[in-house]
Amino acid sequence: MVKRFLLHKGSFGFGIKKTLECNNCGAVFEKKGQKYKLSKITDINQPIWIKYGHQILTEDEWIRIGDGGILDEEEQKINLQKMEEEKNEILVQKQRY
Repeated sequence: MVKRFLLHKGSFGFGIKKTLECNNCGAVFEKKGQKYKLSKITDINQPIWIKYGHQILTEDEWIRIGDGGILDEEEQKINLQKMEEEKNEILVQKQRY
């Protein structure tokens, strides 16, 4: 994701909204503390918008998602599931002996 930081004045000229924009796809992320919220995308029918629209995630997670990856939380669930399956396979093998 090629990015650029932009500053926008808030409603009625009050406050400043910090955003991060992807030069490749035009997605706009609004800074929320140390994380970013996907707030705008050119095609709202894209699966990434449907799944992750308005979520607040780390910059690294957004980059990973943009590259076709998944959230840290989703990866942890997959890893736990794999570990559980491996554990069950070991138990099955022990029962055979």
